[in-house]
Amino acid sequence: LNDLANYLDQKLPSKAFETDSVLPMHDSTTTAPALASAVANPGLDAIQMQLQVLTRQLEALRKDEPLQRATSASIASDRNIEVEDTNGTPGHLPPLNGTHQQIGISKNGAEKTVVNFPLTEPQKELWLAAQANEDASRAFNQVFAIHLCGSVKAEAVAGILQQLVDRHDSLRTTFAADGSSQRISSPGKCHFSFRDLSVSNNVEQECEITKAMEEENEMIFDLVKGPLFRTRLFQLSKDRFALVLAAHHIVMDGWSIGVLLREFSRLYEAYERGTDLVLEPAMQYQEFIQWQMAPENGKTIEAAENYWFERFSRLPHDVELPADRSRPPVKTYRSAEKRLLLDPAFYNSVKQAAAAQDCTLFVFLLTALKSWMFRLTGEQDLVVGIPMAGQLTVAGHTGNRSLVGHCVN
Repeated sequence: LNDLANYLDQKLPSKAFETDSVLPMHDSTTTAPALASAVANPGLDAIQMQLQVLTRQLEALRKDEPLQRATSASIASDRNIEVEDTNGTPGHLPPLNGTHQQIGISKNGAEKTVVNFPLTEPQKELWLAAQANEDASRAFNQVFAIHLCGSVKAEAVAGILQQLVDRHDSLRTTFAADGSSQRISSPGKCHFSFRDLSVSNNVEQECEITKAMEEENEMIFDLVKGPLFRTRLFQLSKDRFALVLAAHHIVMDGWSIGVLLREFSRLYEAYERGTDLVLEPAMQYQEFIQWQMAPENGKTIEAAENYWFERFSRLPHDVELPADRSRPPVKTYRSAEKRLLLDPAFYNSVKQAAAAQDCTLFVFLLTALKSWMFRLTGEQDLVVGIPMAGQLTVAGHTGNRSLVGHCVN
């Protein structure tokens, strides 16, 4: 661990903690109390007041166990999960019975329907944070690009993206203006644009792609109107393309990105071969919500929450890192990202050290990080947040590994 800490000291530059650029927050969220105390900017009094009210409500639910159980029970009833068609007529959600049917589509297929579901606790945190200001909302933009090589056809790419939107209900989700519910629409047109850059040189093409990604990072997603998933395709040459995908974190997590990339790859390979591909069933996000609200799972989740609330009932003070500037009095969303690549020889030595301690590489590296943080701060009591894919918690459900949505814990 000491050798690894020394290695980090050598590899990280002296300005590793600079905050010169705006980058999206990946699988991190801002707690409601921290957010309410942070939005003290003049001119945001109305929003701040709303956030404080919502924060008090959330804290009341967390502290008042009978109220929390009563609220969970009322949400779990079918009366709180409604289906409405385009003219606003409410209906009832059909039971899933363990199947993976596409809910909310009228029998004749002529009318669009919308299914209303409550937000999950992590979604509530993200929705609350997005109300603070535009910078806070943009902090949850997820933008990434993939390069395609071969005989790519724009219409085929658009068709495959449409299949993904039709397949995963979270990509068709919008939210009520007051954050009380999320609305999952029946399949509709995917937000797709195409631009031919084949006549431009490599430098110009790279600039255009970078510009497109910056635009998506700076663009504010309308959580009420949507869409919350956007795509752009750029043709660079006859056999080279770049696909830019953007989504709000409230409908997609890191695991979901991997799911979409794998499914896109498999569908396009099948298209090139001229064969039909039927993907294995994918669990829908509304099914994930219903699983969380089931009484037997609710008790397990409540027990886990109570454990962690007690475990972190007394948190240490904020860690002061030896940065080149002090912590700002008001939380901002300016940030930078530093990636560190371990050379193969050192990586293998770390794996061997982890095996010698009979632990995983992840646990060993986490221990090294905490040891390094101790060296930087002198603090022995450190709390480190680790994102975990919630898809894996739904063990035993068909298609849980293909679930797309905000499931991160």
